[in-house]
This record gives sequence, structure tokens and C-alpha cells, in this order.
Amino acid sequence: MEQANCQPESLNPGIPLAQLGEVALFEGRLEEAQSHLQRALNEIPAENSIFRAMALTDLAEIALLQKDFAQAQSWLEQARAPASQHIRRSLVFLCALAGYLTLSSTDLAALARAVSLYAAIEALSEQSGIRLVSFYRNLNQERKSLLRQKLPLPVWQQAEETGRSWSRERAWQESAG
Repeated sequence: MEQANCQPESLNPGIPLAQLGEVALFEGRLEEAQSHLQRALNEIPAENSIFRAMALTDLAEIALLQKDFAQAQSWLEQARAPASQHIRRSLVFLCALAGYLTLSSTDLAALARAVSLYAAIEALSEQSGIRLVSFYRNLNQERKSLLRQKLPLPVWQQAEETGRSWSRERAWQESAG
């Protein structure tokens, strides 16, 4: 009888590595976080979407914090599918995407889209009862402050009103644009 090459999920080192990476990210230890998260991706099976989404969205945030926008975009592209399967991770993905737009763009339409995404995140969080951890709430506040400086007030207000009206499905569709 042939034995399977994969370990039971409970013994998979990728899951605790992803969790350690996220804690290191939250504590500002970016190199350590990046190392854990990249190692986690090598261990986590493709079908374990929540921990793959965790590792990928956290790697995107690290790239944003390091101002490596090309790498952030790459991590976000990879995170999209697994993040879509979980409400909390989809909210975290939307945070990272809005952050990417805020930090990497000077285009008014992209910046307005970021405002809409932040408003949608807040509304969806309220509707679902899912509260983002303080790390993401603080990043979102900092990035929204940047957006307020970049956008005229009427554009900001319209974008915020638009985003607050989005359903989860609509926010996800808008995130692909």
C-alpha cells in the first residue's frame, strides 16, 4: 500500500508559520514576518485557502510598508482567489488593495476607488459583525488620512457614499477593476 506524501493538516508546519508571520507583522518585525510567511506558502496546501490568503495578504502588506508596489501587486493578485472564500480575509484583502491604490497611485479615479473600498470595508464590517484587528484599523485610518490630502472634498464624499452602499459581491467586483 502506497503512503500519501502529504502530512495531515494538523501537522502541517505552514499554518503555524503563517500565524507566526502575521504576529510578527503586527509587531512590526517585517523581515521575520516575511520569512515566516514565505516559508508558510511553501508548506500550506493550495486547498487550505484561509491560511494561503493570510500569508499572501500579509506579504502584500509587508511589500506596501516597504514601498515595493510591484511586489505588493503580485501578492494581491495571488491572494485574490483564496481571500474571496472567507469574509474576514476578503475584508483584509480589500484593506490591502485600498492601501495599494492609496500609496501607489496619483490617479484621481484610483484614489476615489480606494475611498470607496475603505467605506465598503467599514460598512461590511458593521453588517457582518466582523471587527478587523487594530493593525488593519490603524493602517486604514493612516491611509485614509493620506487620501483626504490627495482628493478634493466633493470627490471624497461621493466615493465614500458609493462605497458604503456596496454589497460584499459588489465590493469584490469593484476590487477587480
